[in-house]
Amino acid sequence: MGKPKKDSGTWLMTYGDLVTLLLVFFVLLYALSPGVEKKKFNAFIQYFQQSGGFFDDNNVAPPQPPPGETAPSPEEMEEFIEEQLTRWLALKDFLD
Repeated sequence: MGKPKKDSGTWLMTYGDLVTLLLVFFVLLYALSPGVEKKKFNAFIQYFQQSGGFFDDNNVAPPQPPPGETAPSPEEMEEFIEEQLTRWLALKDFLD
């Protein structure tokens, strides 16, 4: 008899993905079912936003510029991101 293999725990990632996909599936079923009131559905989503962060607002696509305006250049975006990051780091006392 050989030594029993040590469980690496990789099955937990698959299990977590399965549970997440099941949650999304049932949320979609609920959302698409007839007779769901908008107020009730918003309360349902609000519950998940507060408890676990499944539906973070951070996952929303960035806003598009209004018609007639051009999107900022990559250099402008880099400058803006650097400024925001510096401001955030200073706020969190990570900078000297």
